[in-house]
Amino acid sequence: ELLDLCFGSELPLLAMRALTRADGSRHLLTAVERAAHPHWLRVAERIMQMNAAADPQLCSSESIGYTIEQIQQGRSQFRRLLEYCLRSLRGDDDFYATPATLPSSGGAECPICFDPLCRGVPVAFAEDDGRAVCSHFICKGCAKGHEATANASGAARRCPECRRQAPKTELLPSLGDDPLGWFDFLKSPESGTIPRSALLRAISAMLPVDAEALGKALDAGTVTSSEVGHDVAAVNFLTGGLYSWVWRHEAEHRRCSALGPAPPLSDRAAWFEYWNLSKSGSLSQGEALRAVMRALGASSLDKKRLQEIRRRFDRLWTSCCDHIKRKSGSCRQEEMTLPEFSCLGGLADLIEEEFSADPQAGGGFHGDPRPEEPSSRVAQEKTHFDPVQARFRQHHRMA
Repeated sequence: ELLDLCFGSELPLLAMRALTRADGSRHLLTAVERAAHPHWLRVAERIMQMNAAADPQLCSSESIGYTIEQIQQGRSQFRRLLEYCLRSLRGDDDFYATPATLPSSGGAECPICFDPLCRGVPVAFAEDDGRAVCSHFICKGCAKGHEATANASGAARRCPECRRQAPKTELLPSLGDDPLGWFDFLKSPESGTIPRSALLRAISAMLPVDAEALGKALDAGTVTSSEVGHDVAAVNFLTGGLYSWVWRHEAEHRRCSALGPAPPLSDRAAWFEYWNLSKSGSLSQGEALRAVMRALGASSLDKKRLQEIRRRFDRLWTSCCDHIKRKSGSCRQEEMTLPEFSCLGGLADLIEEEFSADPQAGGGFHGDPRPEEPSSRVAQEKTHFDPVQARFRQHHRMA
């Protein structure tokens, strides 16, 4: 075969031409190994472009482990291979097929101002080499104040929870942009692993999810079928299912947070436009299901409730499609237009009748309430921060 000859004889330019007629997926690892040379790098990138999904063998824990080792040895071309494999492990970003939903509030709070950390990018106290000194986080605003105070007074920077000293503060790296950098920021330099408790704290700082509840869901097999032990290695985090779960839920959290408050379902046109994230003019099944689950405050950690909501929603969608087909003679099963959504007996009417009386129905049906002011949470004893300072802050704000 021509492609075998190209790789055997070190002919990358001819390999590029051969790839127009042959599948080079089984040669990808060899191309990446040689990708220090720009011509072989082009061959590797071409193979990855031609194959949307990586070969399952490349996504195995052994192959990912080898890829991580090469990256740690400074072979940067392997970062492209890692991202390619992780994209395959994450799968399609299809909300209807794999709903990724969490309540709009919750998760870890800043121990200074008590705002949810997932509203922004969490900040950690770090060593000079950029590695976190502990598993605690504060919000970006409080980090700026903490830095200003330390610079002005010459006092040491200390974590307000564990009191560990650090030379600086650093933003938690982006899991989406650099998953290995995110892991390295949190890992222990001695073991090269992240303690499970620290891993759950970091996830709770990124997402509106309680660390203890996430731990119980992991033990129950709700999040991933792979066991998450007391010390988590990078290869286990990336290939065991937890990385994919966090990646999908963070992407969904950022997507919905950027939308702003949801309009009430009574305003059919505004509700339709708000949840039509694709801006296609037709509401897909996934977009409508996302709206219902967000309005009900559903959580992926409660698989039984998620399945029940999905079952009820599917029944409504099918009923609506049948109604449209009887009226017009045809119906697109995967999406519907605004007139189809808002007509008498349409999906909007069915959703309102089925779900609006649900005890946990929230802003997605009746309009989002105004965000809770931080001062109302200060009185709640949720952290290990100095209670004297907390009471003083609460009194000051109320005054």
